Amino acid sequence: MGAPSLPTEQHDRRSRWWLGSAVAVLVIAILGGAYWVTRPDTAVLMQDARLKFLHGDDERAMHTVEQVLLHEPNNEAALVLAGDISFALEEFDQSLAFYRRVPNGDSEAAIHARMRCGRIEMHHTGNAVAAEADFRAALEHVPNDRNALFQLVSLLGIQARRSEAVPFVLRLFRQGAFNSDFLALLQSENGALFNAEELQRYQDTVPDSPGVLVGMAWHARNSGSSSDAIELLTRATMIDPDFSEARIALADLLWESGQHDRLRMLLGEHPSSEIDDPRFWLIRGQLAEHDNMPEPAARCYWETLRRDSTQRNAAYKLFQYFTTVKDDRAAAWLERRIDTLLELRTTSDVVTSTQLADTHQVRRLVEQLEHVGRDWEAWGWCRVAQSIAADAVWAVTKADALHVRLQDAPLTRVNRPAELPFNLSDLPVPRWQADLSRADPRTTVPKSAVTFRDDAESANLKFQYFNDPSPPNSGQRMYEFNGGGCGVLDFDADGHPDIIFPQGCRWDSRGNQRMHIDRLFRNLGGGRFADVTDSASLFENRFSTGVAVGDFDNDGFADCYLANIGDNRLFRNNGDGTFTDATARANVGDPRWSTSCLIADLNGDSLPDIYSVNYLEGESIFETVCQHDDGQPRMCMPFHFPGSQDQLYLNSNDGTFVNATKESGVRVPDGKGLGVVAADWHGRGRLSLLVANDTVANSFFVNRHSPPAGGDSGPIFEERGMTSGIALNHVGRAEGCMGIAIGDIDDDSGLDVFITNFLHESNTLYRSLPGAIFADATKELGLADPSLPMLGFGTQFLDADLDGRLDLIVANGHIDDYRRYGRPYQMAPQLFYNAGEGQFIEQPGSTTGPYFTQQYLGRSLARWDWNGDGREDAVISNLDQPAALLTNTTLPHGRSLTLQLRAVASSRDAIGTTVTATVGERTISRQLTAGDGYQASNERSLVFGLGDSTRVDQIRIAWPSGEVESWENLPGDGRHVVIEGRTRAYSIDE
Repeated sequence: MGAPSLPTEQHDRRSRWWLGSAVAVLVIAILGGAYWVTRPDTAVLMQDARLKFLHGDDERAMHTVEQVLLHEPNNEAALVLAGDISFALEEFDQSLAFYRRVPNGDSEAAIHARMRCGRIEMHHTGNAVAAEADFRAALEHVPNDRNALFQLVSLLGIQARRSEAVPFVLRLFRQGAFNSDFLALLQSENGALFNAEELQRYQDTVPDSPGVLVGMAWHARNSGSSSDAIELLTRATMIDPDFSEARIALADLLWESGQHDRLRMLLGEHPSSEIDDPRFWLIRGQLAEHDNMPEPAARCYWETLRRDSTQRNAAYKLFQYFTTVKDDRAAAWLERRIDTLLELRTTSDVVTSTQLADTHQVRRLVEQLEHVGRDWEAWGWCRVAQSIAADAVWAVTKADALHVRLQDAPLTRVNRPAELPFNLSDLPVPRWQADLSRADPRTTVPKSAVTFRDDAESANLKFQYFNDPSPPNSGQRMYEFNGGGCGVLDFDADGHPDIIFPQGCRWDSRGNQRMHIDRLFRNLGGGRFADVTDSASLFENRFSTGVAVGDFDNDGFADCYLANIGDNRLFRNNGDGTFTDATARANVGDPRWSTSCLIADLNGDSLPDIYSVNYLEGESIFETVCQHDDGQPRMCMPFHFPGSQDQLYLNSNDGTFVNATKESGVRVPDGKGLGVVAADWHGRGRLSLLVANDTVANSFFVNRHSPPAGGDSGPIFEERGMTSGIALNHVGRAEGCMGIAIGDIDDDSGLDVFITNFLHESNTLYRSLPGAIFADATKELGLADPSLPMLGFGTQFLDADLDGRLDLIVANGHIDDYRRYGRPYQMAPQLFYNAGEGQFIEQPGSTTGPYFTQQYLGRSLARWDWNGDGREDAVISNLDQPAALLTNTTLPHGRSLTLQLRAVASSRDAIGTTVTATVGERTISRQLTAGDGYQASNERSLVFGLGDSTRVDQIRIAWPSGEVESWENLPGDGRHVVIEGRTRAYSIDE
């Protein structure tokens, strides 16, 4: 028998399987052993790579570190070294790829990788979003890393995200790491680090980054493109509804541009209710006040001040609120606070705009900052003081003390909280709901174009102000910016308005020369003027600025008071076409730097008095030339010198005047006056005075004096600028104020006020409320944005198309040539058309006339009807070019009624007389005023635009004496003289 075959085959197969497995295991063992025998020592390779990198052999170093990564792809040290080598080779994309492979964490390698990623994204690829994330990730583990803090602050600052940057700036300062740019960022509530090119790179890389859009909006807003800024910020809030910085900036711009319905919608959205920022509380308060919710507005202003006790706007608004509710204690505290903040601003302006030789002013700034709780900035300025004078012991001592105190200060706010002596937490918080379909009422196109033509040359009105020129490339001295005024008068009483131009001269020859003298031009009628200065014996050879016209002796002939830089002059009209210098006898030769002035009865005794507005004083004021940061010469600013006291001269009725400045109540510690107007804002027959001051609060001297029976007591003025709301603008800021225009722009019988301001400060329209209270309505009337790129001087309201609504004209021009720094110099004048419905519209220069398409250094501006056609014209005295005679050529235009007033029971000039015309269902109010703004004197007439009406139903005249007269059915298109107490009006044209 043979053995079975199947089991033998199975045994063979098993044997072969075991043999194959053993061979495979042996092969694997051999290969594995070879790997461990040949595996490189990565530690040695890393050391070799670092040495090669250290010695600049970047390519071999990279080759070596790549061997490490080939075997250990996640080796953090190798990834960082590879990133560093690529970074050194400027292969930033490859470097970024290596760093990104390092996981986040608290290891040294991870932090280094995040820092390098941030630097590459920020400075090379332009990805600001990624860079911010990287720096923040690094700071989570090393919160005080100076490099990370510096980079993140720079990144946020370039995007105008100042409030987000503040905590990181404070971390740096706490470590003693000082940076002057970061100090400037702390000081500005809406500040930014200016680097437009870098910001543009960020947007090119990540177009929809909300943070970058905020920065782009900041630049658009500062260049005057508010609509572009709003569009950018709207995109940002849509991309990230919870991004508070975009929402705050958008809300502020919507408020500034008067888009109240959009603002209500924004404030009503849920993300807005979560924002607890003083800027946002301020915007809520402003809108609540606009919507006539005084208590919710006050609550918002209180919440603002709780969070930022140095917020001037909130303090100013609360001051007005407590004044209204008669809380004298709270109002007094706030008034002191506002004064302190204004002084701080003045000191800050001086320090930041002056090449400081010592630390005296810086020490004063530090003390003021510390007083209001801004300790971080105070410490920073101590460091600045040490850089100015290393031996400034006070700065070292104060810096050390502040630094110790700040170690425990919160890193979330710049200022130390203040204890407010009032609590408004029981007042309601405003709530809004609005329909987006509602649109703010806006008129965009005037119904007819207003036009003017410069007829100066054809009418032979040839005058050029002489401004003593500075040597080439030496900058300008302070007195060179004023320019000269223009005063309208009918000096020969022939019914045709004439004009006088104050003239400058060579500075060192003032009072001793005959080449450059003030000029008087007689209106010959028929469209021509003649220079009659010599024949009129009007010889004034000092350095003249402003002019006032008035009949100081009530003899029926207009006299002149000329403001000079040193020794003003009074010229009495002899009534025969000549003048006599009456200065010495009258005792009104104010020796200060006078600007504007006026002649009007200020104490109700029927005798016109003189008010002289004065500007600055100081031993070196007329010689000093300041410097830019780069050492180039520039004109100094008003805050470099103390203000000069205005002067009030009371008429004694014997050809002499008494200086009543001290006892009259018009004394202001630091007034720096440029413009002035006298008017009866209260309707009591008493003239009050409004003085536009440069960089300090405007003065509003309310006349509380009752007209005396004997006429021998002086006026009693009370300064009420703050309580009336006209001292500061809507944000509680004193502006660089120049010219003033007044008139009733909205037919409510109140005298509204328009004041021109410095570059990048909007001009300000103060709407008159009952009781001579004013509210800043600039934005809602459409007058804010168009004036930001302008520096305004002379301005007047006039009804250009005779539709019964007052339009507005403004002369513009800078004080010095800063074009090398990107600032404008000559500027075009502006015409704002009153479209009604609460809106002014800037009319393009190409529509208004050739004069409005060109650029000048515009200064004084006066209103008159020089050709007697019933349309109001203008005259502008320029600093750099001949005076302009702007003839009103508007077609079509309405009819008009012109009145000239002669008082009998009071001063003949009838200043303060209010005339109300009823035309159909409409009532138009005009008042005869004096001063007329910036160094000017208007024609003493009132023009009423009647539109299509042929008659005036009723004229009501309220004379300063208290007498009220009425006239009915006066025909339109006529000029009349009205004499107090007479039974008829006399036509000038007959």
